[in-house]
Amino acid sequence: MDESSHIEDEDEYEEEEVPVVGIIDIRKEGYRSDQLYCAHLMLRQAWNGNFGAPVDDLLRSKSGAKVLDFGCGSGYWTLEMATEFPSSKFNGINPTASFPGSVSPKNVEFIVSNVLTNTLPFKDAEFDYVFARNIMFTFRKPNFESIVIKELLRVLKPGGYIEFVEEEITEGHNRGKALLRWNVDGLKPWLETQSIDYEIPYRFEECLKSTNQLKDVMEQKLKIPIGKSNGFIGELSAEYIMNTVKSMADNLISIMNLTNEEYDNLVGEIEKEVRDNEEDNNAYFYYRRYLALKM
Repeated sequence: MDESSHIEDEDEYEEEEVPVVGIIDIRKEGYRSDQLYCAHLMLRQAWNGNFGAPVDDLLRSKSGAKVLDFGCGSGYWTLEMATEFPSSKFNGINPTASFPGSVSPKNVEFIVSNVLTNTLPFKDAEFDYVFARNIMFTFRKPNFESIVIKELLRVLKPGGYIEFVEEEITEGHNRGKALLRWNVDGLKPWLETQSIDYEIPYRFEECLKSTNQLKDVMEQKLKIPIGKSNGFIGELSAEYIMNTVKSMADNLISIMNLTNEEYDNLVGEIEKEVRDNEEDNNAYFYYRRYLALKM
């Protein structure tokens, strides 16, 4: 792992041609109707790949690896990885069955299980690599430290890697007025009323180190530009933002004291900001990635 572990040494996405990985074509239009798919495409494009841990050789080896995708959602990451690395075994686990019910590679198994009510249905030290992305909205304080990280480390083998990828929800943005209003007056108050632990990305490093089971803890921070002036990644990030804003309508209308029509108008203002973002606006947001090796 040769990227810096210091937050100050952030990376900026640079537009380039990225080869299609696995079974999903990132240029197709389907991402426009699916927030999770759009997020998957955006992050794969932005990070120039599906993972950051140094496990490529292990995944490609004849014996392969056993991988857990914790909070797999619709299973896009799991399916792509399983297709790219057929000698490895992939388990996707999610509290609801939002993943495919029948169509999947033979080296994939999806499981419905909620770590907050039951221990993970795996034996100790079963996985070589544990991956978790965009799980923040799943957990309330202090569930991550008290339950989640303990269970993930229980099922991870010594010498195995763990990787988390999360968005900075309330900080690190350069937003237009409408998106700023949506974030400050809507999203953040809703997260607080639900006791959702949206500050997880800011304390991941401290949390991982405090387990005393991990070493080589590394933090990477990526600046993702927004808007068509930033090429394909800008289009993807704008689409991701719009899908998020639209999907949160039922949660935020009452908190923001808006009518349905007023919220729709706000959505329209945000759409104009993020889609038509001019280069001098320099709108962006951040994602963080954390990697660590179990001792």
